Amino acid sequence: IVACGAHRAVTAEEKALILGERCLDLRLVSHDCCAGDLVYVGTTPYGTRLHVNSIAAKAGYRIVMGSVIPHEFAGFSGGRKYVLPGIASEEAILHNHRPEMLLSSKAAPGILEGNPVSEDMEAAAELFGIDFCISLVQNMDGSVAGVFCGALKSSHMAAVSHLRKFISVDVPPADLIVTTPGSPLDINLYQSMKALFALSPVLGPDSVVLLYSRCREGVGGDDMLKPFAYSEPDDIIAAALEDYVVVKDHALLLGRLYKETGVKVVFASPALEPGVLGNMFRFASQSIEEALDYALSLCPPNPRVLFFPKPQRTLPRPV
Repeated sequence: IVACGAHRAVTAEEKALILGERCLDLRLVSHDCCAGDLVYVGTTPYGTRLHVNSIAAKAGYRIVMGSVIPHEFAGFSGGRKYVLPGIASEEAILHNHRPEMLLSSKAAPGILEGNPVSEDMEAAAELFGIDFCISLVQNMDGSVAGVFCGALKSSHMAAVSHLRKFISVDVPPADLIVTTPGSPLDINLYQSMKALFALSPVLGPDSVVLLYSRCREGVGGDDMLKPFAYSEPDDIIAAALEDYVVVKDHALLLGRLYKETGVKVVFASPALEPGVLGNMFRFASQSIEEALDYALSLCPPNPRVLFFPKPQRTLPRPV
């Protein structure tokens, strides 16, 4: 079962990547958070009513497996996340991702202790029951840096502990940071935003960021764009809170990023018409060259430029 959460089902091409060519005869099911046969297993202390995938609910032995990297509001991916949001209902995901949870100061990359989003996920995983967990830690090039197996929480924490040894990155002062999420997060704009959120600890009012991404599948949810009919951070946040849905979580986080840092973001993607993005960015273009020229115009003469790909796989810190 692919723990898609509220995201789309995997394609046939992605199935081959997940299973490998030798295992294509295995049955692979994409979780549907809106399916009509989800099974109720209980309610967490945070009030999240947990309904889960019916196939998983009937399983006599339950194994979760996947990679562990920093996450923009859950602290780290992996482990408990494969239950909530992975195989949970849309209602449960929305309750876990609700604004008062996401806007907690503890709901940030690299933070697990006191993080309400992560703690709710842990409670959901405990309610459901996982028998074995396989957590993969990777280097920036995708090669294996460690595999941790065993009980859900202990193996996940062992992976997190190992990951912390080499993902903290000292970021020198820069006038312009050029970044991209890389594959697979360059699939759409929603996922690409993770690179921007990861940089928040090193951003300030004088910072300029050039974010570029292929976004081959477009935006990733039109509701994310609606709050950017406004340009002021407070108005963006208020619009994101109105008729809140899961895909607005990144609009909410971007509005908070603009309010707290004052960063100026320039965006480039060959797949997206700048006109559809509203006031999401200071400037947007389908040309990386045009976007770079504009970003440089926001910087002082002889700017310090930092190229920082895939920052979401690290924990940046200013020096």
